[in-house]
Amino acid sequence: LSTWWSTSFQRDSLSSLMGTCHREEVIQEFGIGMSPHNNYVVITSSGFEPQVAAFNLAQPGLGTVNSGILVWENNSSELVEIAVDPHPHHNSNRAITDGDFSLILEPGQSKAITITRAGTYTYHNEGNLLQTGTIIVE
Repeated sequence: LSTWWSTSFQRDSLSSLMGTCHREEVIQEFGIGMSPHNNYVVITSSGFEPQVAAFNLAQPGLGTVNSGILVWENNSSELVEIAVDPHPHHNSNRAITDGDFSLILEPGQSKAITITRAGTYTYHNEGNLLQTGTIIVE
């Protein structure tokens, strides 16, 4: 398994979330801080923002592993199922979906996933196959 830690939370007020990006607030909520080793993808009714996200793994300290944190936030009014490519098999590396074929987020829900392996990860929204994206971890 490529990930070793994940967590999620649901916002109290969906209306305060609609149409805006809360990157700093969500990063702070997860306690991971702003860092070049963390990245953040927002899902809106238009798709994934940014469509291509890149970040570097942090260099390990003694007794730790290279890692970076990817935060997903569903900023749409619909349930979103983020699935690894290719569709319909979803059999590429599942590091960005916490080891599963897909990651399901309710409206207003966020999830942080620690990535420990460099690579290029492509994904799509199962509910709208035209919504796609790429995560590049170096």
